[in-house]
Amino acid sequence: MVTFFLISFKHHLKKKCSFFKKNVLSADYQVHN
Repeated sequence: MVTFFLISFKHHLKKKCSFFKKNVLSADYQVHN
């Protein structure tokens, strides 16, 4: 049970991180253009 929670939590963090990176990159792109 705990391992399942950890795995899902890690997956959630990864998703959040990639989403955040995408947003930051697009914002950066808009600023420079």
